[in-house]
Amino acid sequence: IWKHVLDDNDVTANEVLHIGDDISGDIETPRSRGFNVFHLPKITQELHECAGFKRIYNPDHIKNNLFLSATVGVAAIKLFDSSKEETYDKKSLFNGNFYNIGYLAGGVIALSFARWVIETAIKDGVKELYFLARDGWIVKEVAEKILHHYENPPQLKYIYASRRGSVIPSIRTEEDIYNSVNMAFSDVSVKELLQSRFNILETDFPNNERKYLNSVISSKNADDVLELKKFLQKYSSIILNCCAKERENYLAYLRSEGMGSARKKAIVDIGHNGTLQLALNKLF
Repeated sequence: IWKHVLDDNDVTANEVLHIGDDISGDIETPRSRGFNVFHLPKITQELHECAGFKRIYNPDHIKNNLFLSATVGVAAIKLFDSSKEETYDKKSLFNGNFYNIGYLAGGVIALSFARWVIETAIKDGVKELYFLARDGWIVKEVAEKILHHYENPPQLKYIYASRRGSVIPSIRTEEDIYNSVNMAFSDVSVKELLQSRFNILETDFPNNERKYLNSVISSKNADDVLELKKFLQKYSSIILNCCAKERENYLAYLRSEGMGSARKKAIVDIGHNGTLQLALNKLF
């Protein structure tokens, strides 16, 4: 090819400047034939020269993985293929930029998780995926962007859910009441705790309980927790009635979203304790 370039253009090698990104084919070979050369590194090479990314994106792991390869390419383009005159600290992962954290880390994690959720659902024959809470909403948004790439994908749905909103309707027994108290709470008056946890007002209790209801307790204090459990046992019927009302309303909402149907479904939630999933399972 090098001789043809010279003959076709009627020039000598030292009149030609060859620009390329491959050290062997674009630099060493033409230079050995007398050509002027300029090495323009691949943007992925620039990425791999960053200490942090070198640990994350090992070239040996990328080779046969189309998703990883595309991810690395997108990251490299974002950082090193810009017309803006920006300098990049190669000792840094995100160059001190919050947007880069989302683009290069958060986005990759969310996309990877969404892919796994969809592909696992298809493999397991799940027809409906229910995404919960704030974290679930983000993953659902990502999943919807890539859903059209799959054959017979599951239906994606979002339901309003929180630990308090799901746990309280799932309470059916005194033991359930005590277990709900094990959820941590900071310094708070008993009446505020009962209202936020069970939607029970101070006026629902006899006047002689006002002093205790106004006392401040903490889940870090074992004596406070023990005293609270005694109080809850004493008035368990009031609490269970409130939980039953919430359960009726919440189940009506969940069924309106299709959760009571016979179709195989699964729940997507990033919460590490599984509190929401357990509560929803108890409801049905």
